[in-house]
Amino acid sequence: MPLNSSAANSLFHPQFADFKLNHDCINEYANKNKSNFEDIFPRELRLFRVRLRLVIGLKISFDKNFAMVANEPTEKAYIEIMKCNEAWFSYEAMNKLCQKWNLKKISITSIADIFDAPTLTLFNIKNEIDNFNNEVKTVICANPKIAVDIEKYLTFLEGAVEKDALKNIIRPTISKITTKQDWENKEIFGVLYATRNISVHQGETAKSGVKFYKNKILLLKILYDYAILFQLKVVNFAFERQISQYGLTK
Repeated sequence: MPLNSSAANSLFHPQFADFKLNHDCINEYANKNKSNFEDIFPRELRLFRVRLRLVIGLKISFDKNFAMVANEPTEKAYIEIMKCNEAWFSYEAMNKLCQKWNLKKISITSIADIFDAPTLTLFNIKNEIDNFNNEVKTVICANPKIAVDIEKYLTFLEGAVEKDALKNIIRPTISKITTKQDWENKEIFGVLYATRNISVHQGETAKSGVKFYKNKILLLKILYDYAILFQLKVVNFAFERQISQYGLTK
């Protein structure tokens, strides 16, 4: 399965099928109109497509003769961290496309929070964010021992990141584990971004912030699934906008 849960995969497969169909439609038309190729199939959209497909198809393994992954939980945690990092890098490619098309809100304090409510409505992410929140509540919140460890991790992230804007995005998620409140899109990407930052910039290890590897793995898998599903919605929105603009039929 490309994603980690059956519920996430049930959302993924029709979106990915549309993704391929939409690309083929635009790509064929652009190649028949090469003088207008860049307008039909902009470079930012091409790069976003490539990065998204790379992370969807990513498989990671370690040579234990060299990598310090002495046990399976350590290995799995590092794999999920790296997958989340790549999902974030794809998000950054998406960010450049959204910048080009003026889809980002005017006032931005964190790259994790670039969309206003009307734009998120355009992307039609209700099923995806509902699935994320259901997974968090059933997999994490419903188990007190897991919930406590994830609260510890989120508190660790808030303290580890440097920018106040990102701290302010992460902070509400800590109490939402106990109260079982729904997360917002910016909070999901805020935690993903912070996880990426402490890995890339601070060199934190797989167990940083938690007592048990397995609990961080659970959260990272849910974050990853949402990141992929969200970006599929955005890329399909972008392709369908071009298809509509040029009056094409899939």
